[in-house]
Amino acid sequence: MCVLGFPLTSSLSLITATTTKPVLYPKEQKEEEDETTSKNNEKENEKYINEVLDVKVEQITINKNSNSGDGDDDDDDTNNLDIQDSDLIIKKNLNRIHMKKKLLFRLLQGTNQELEYFQMHAAVGFESSLVEPNNDNYGRTVISYQEEEELLFCIGSCIFVYYNRKKVIVSLGQPVYLYQLCIAGILLVSPLIYNAFLITCDNFSTRTNVYSNMNGTFSNYIDGEGVFLNTTNDDEGTSSVVLYTSNNNETFIYDNTDIISSRQQMAYEIGCNSVTMVAWIGIVLTNTVLFAKTYRVYKVTLFRRNQTVKPRNVLGPYIISVVFSSTVLIALTVTSPIQYSTIINLNNPMDSHSDCTGGKNLNIAMFTIDIIIGLGILVLAWKVRNTNEEISESRKIFILIILGVVLDIAILVLDYALIPEIEDKQINLFLIISIITTIVVLKSLLPIWFLICPRMYYVWYEYKHGHLPESVIVPGIGCVHVAGP
Repeated sequence: MCVLGFPLTSSLSLITATTTKPVLYPKEQKEEEDETTSKNNEKENEKYINEVLDVKVEQITINKNSNSGDGDDDDDDTNNLDIQDSDLIIKKNLNRIHMKKKLLFRLLQGTNQELEYFQMHAAVGFESSLVEPNNDNYGRTVISYQEEEELLFCIGSCIFVYYNRKKVIVSLGQPVYLYQLCIAGILLVSPLIYNAFLITCDNFSTRTNVYSNMNGTFSNYIDGEGVFLNTTNDDEGTSSVVLYTSNNNETFIYDNTDIISSRQQMAYEIGCNSVTMVAWIGIVLTNTVLFAKTYRVYKVTLFRRNQTVKPRNVLGPYIISVVFSSTVLIALTVTSPIQYSTIINLNNPMDSHSDCTGGKNLNIAMFTIDIIIGLGILVLAWKVRNTNEEISESRKIFILIILGVVLDIAILVLDYALIPEIEDKQINLFLIISIITTIVVLKSLLPIWFLICPRMYYVWYEYKHGHLPESVIVPGIGCVHVAGP
């Protein structure tokens, strides 16, 4: 395996031992051979890097001398300005070369995985990006298409309910709540395209978090000790971001990137907080609608004479849940807002991505509210378990809430337990983000799958055969009540 044309594994043979050299056992001899081979490889690699970089330094010096030697005496002032600009560009280029040299030496002392990454990203040429942020346009496209499909599905389900609202099998599902389930699904899925854009953003934010140790602890580079970013431009005007870590005197270059302005930073952070609130409103609305729907059926089962239970009669729990959840969302967003950050792993600086960070307290609080509402729905679903299934749908709602709690736990585990370990092990972060995205999509679509899709089938069956399936029992159809004398 070769990087930039020089071998990483040398086939140099060892010098035959002289008679004065002590006799070694096979194991000791093998260890000594490995050590000697490693030293020879390091010397050879260092020599090659120095040769390549020295040639580039000589080329820059020659260009400087040729530029300074040209010109007429009448244009001394102009030439002096050109020479000063040329000196500034040369200093920047020399600085970049020395920083790349330092990075090359670090990579040669790193693990095989680091070397393989370097081979893939830098073997195409010395001027290629040695360290580049993740830019997976394919991943962004996949998430965008997935989100668009789910939005269309939710909108189509809402249109279906409205168009067939007067059919018996649809009216039994209480269309006023089915509409809201579709709207909640749209709210929950819609922020995914924004998150996909953030993750694949090329530029660095003004707030860049770094992994300061192996356990994945975040530290802001502004508040961190000796870790900061700066921008630099080459002679062609291409901007780059340089990461300085004064604690261990390491420097890393991110080519073809820049640090966004404070106005852009504010816009991104407003977007992060907005989409988070929209997604959580969608989740809370889903559970609140299920609670109100089940609570209305529960009040009907009390069999109070001359009592009509309308949707407005169960608005109390609905309003309390929505107002309380919105208050918590706004309070936590104001006190501890989510920040748009570029995350760099110092253990593997080649791994960087942009994301919305700092929402741990908000997510935990909202997950708690979500689980509490879910438990209330489970209690009501258990109480109406003996009611006609086409009216109460208690079994479907019971299973739906259990699956929702399981998905919530899965998101918590992935988001706060596995991602730091995954990034330390250099596993593709997009895979984990895709899993979380799939879970969010499932949470938005499960209510529609359980409560609306079966009614789509029943409507189609009735249209084709002229009657509902025999397994569907509609109260009031085919029954005659005869009063006694």
